[in-house]
Amino acid sequence: MLQDLYGSVLRESAPQDTQQLRQLWCDVFGDPPELVDAFLSLLPGMGCSCVAERDGHILGAAYLIDGFTLLQPGQVSLRCGYLYGVAVHPDARGHGIGAAVSRGAAELGRNRGASLICTLPAEESLYRWYGEILSLTHQSTRRVFSCETLPEAKPLEASEYLLRREALLRDTPHAAPNASVMEFAATLCRACGGDLYALDDMLFCAYRFQDRWVMPEFLPLSAADRIAGLSSVVHPYLCADRPLPDGLIWNLTLD
Repeated sequence: MLQDLYGSVLRESAPQDTQQLRQLWCDVFGDPPELVDAFLSLLPGMGCSCVAERDGHILGAAYLIDGFTLLQPGQVSLRCGYLYGVAVHPDARGHGIGAAVSRGAAELGRNRGASLICTLPAEESLYRWYGEILSLTHQSTRRVFSCETLPEAKPLEASEYLLRREALLRDTPHAAPNASVMEFAATLCRACGGDLYALDDMLFCAYRFQDRWVMPEFLPLSAADRIAGLSSVVHPYLCADRPLPDGLIWNLTLD
């Protein structure tokens, strides 16, 4: 993977890069350092990352979360790679580093056994960009729920939520996260004032955004009308390098 790019070299990240990766993430995305620390500490169990380095300085990074398995009843499971957290230092933008580290991360993921590469673009305009650089031309949508008042529900640890989730989705095409990915999903919700929850036979994760609660996952979908004041919108969802099954549930996208 070694190549020259704006005077930098592409390579897989190493443990000694942690501090620079933390700083780059905080500078580009503005997330709390505690959340970034949690992500980087869990990364070895979730996936890998590709960095662009010049003279000892990391100019860009992209993460490939391969701790997802696509499960479809009656079919062979697929290991999936989810591109995440593509960041380039402001002083190094406009030189193709973002595209290069994205391709590098995807390559690392495929080398680790991922047979499907996908991502959830932060903006609709980025669908075309990912289509061009990684051939992510197959798209899906998802329904995201929200409400003004969160229903009273029992917070769950990540491990229990994952077990209940798998029981609910065993007959439905879905992406199953591993324990590390599930733990970070919980950390992400908690950092934004929410958590993972159970209410009777329902599961949902939630976080606070502006003046509403956002529920990126609510299971089963058929039970949503039992929650007063719950509304939903359909958002553009994953883009992938191969067709996605109809009815795919992949709501834990770390967004």
